[in-house]
Amino acid sequence: MPRANRVAARLLGPRTYTDVAHRVFTTERRVVFREMEYAVPREVGLDALREARRALEASRLAISFPVEIRVAPPDDVPLSTGYGRASLYLAFHTHRRAAHRAYFALMEAVMKDHGGRPHWGKLHTRDAGELAGLYPRFGDFLALRDRFDPRPGPCQRPPPAGPRPVIRVDLSARRARNPIGPSRGRRLGPPENGRTEHGAPRAGGSQPRRATPAAGRRPGLGAHARHHPGAPRRPPW
Repeated sequence: MPRANRVAARLLGPRTYTDVAHRVFTTERRVVFREMEYAVPREVGLDALREARRALEASRLAISFPVEIRVAPPDDVPLSTGYGRASLYLAFHTHRRAAHRAYFALMEAVMKDHGGRPHWGKLHTRDAGELAGLYPRFGDFLALRDRFDPRPGPCQRPPPAGPRPVIRVDLSARRARNPIGPSRGRRLGPPENGRTEHGAPRAGGSQPRRATPAAGRRPGLGAHARHHPGAPRRPPW
């Protein structure tokens, strides 16, 4: 949608502001999307972008998201997408409910032709054999992993045998402290005639009278239930 993209670019425009780091470098994501991102050598980055555009225009796909690009200097982290080379990153998006496989496959083919390395935390289809050809020290990583963790990879480990653990909570102490449940939302009589502040009888005292609902409140419901009609009538304990 080139025309819509041009209008959006004019309406938004560049902006400059200063604030603390966590407000500047984060954005609120109100649109949920799928994403694939590749890092290609910077010297061929614009060629990859042009080829991706030609491939998309030749297809019959209608994509509403723009392609995001950024650049980064080389680094020396063995499994970094920028290892040993300056990189240009191209990120492709679709809405989470839109079909994405055809678009991503089309763009991934272009990225492969330009030596692209996929982002580790985003969608791609590369396997270990292909990744080994993209990272010069991929074999060193595998050897180090096998040395310190000889079990199969994290995605291949079988779940632990036996039943799943169950967390049990003992509420007997809470019941002993508060035998009739919380009094929030109910008006109880004053601690008189042998009654405690919760209305329970003291030793040797008379039986407590029934709690009187406050005006405009349903008996047995607290303040939370007044705002949420579907809340349970009695507390869970």
